[in-house]
Amino acid sequence: MEDHKQRALLHFLKRSGKPLRSFVESLAKDLQQLRDCYELLDPRWQDDDHKFMQLMILDGCFMLEISCLDTHTMEDYAETDPIFSNHGQIHIITFIKRDMLMLENQLPMQVLHSLVDVDSNGTKDDEFVNKLIVKFNTSNMPISFMGSCLHVLKVY
Repeated sequence: MEDHKQRALLHFLKRSGKPLRSFVESLAKDLQQLRDCYELLDPRWQDDDHKFMQLMILDGCFMLEISCLDTHTMEDYAETDPIFSNHGQIHIITFIKRDMLMLENQLPMQVLHSLVDVDSNGTKDDEFVNKLIVKFNTSNMPISFMGSCLHVLKVY
């Protein structure tokens, strides 16, 4: 799965037109707050800022790329892409959705908000991310204002 996340990161960065550094700097401001979102954080991420930041960015960009599949066409992925192709959307996305909602896979919403904020130059508010997550997980559910949420599971 890490290879797919790396590929999603590269596509996300290419479409954003912004350097990775911009996203890293945005998340670095809230590094301790992001760590505090986890009750039990693996020591390899607790003690290593670089690895923790890498985890947040990889998982955050992957989640945004996956979540955008329902609302945006991802034409920059290969037709044979195992995740982002039509085949991947039909056969793989269901399992990814399930995994994204597992308690141990929760990503702080602040990661997604920060990434979207940098990507959109601050033009998209927190509700944009909330709606993106809800639409991805429950495409038929009406979406109302949710306010601030700590983790993706709270939005769902």
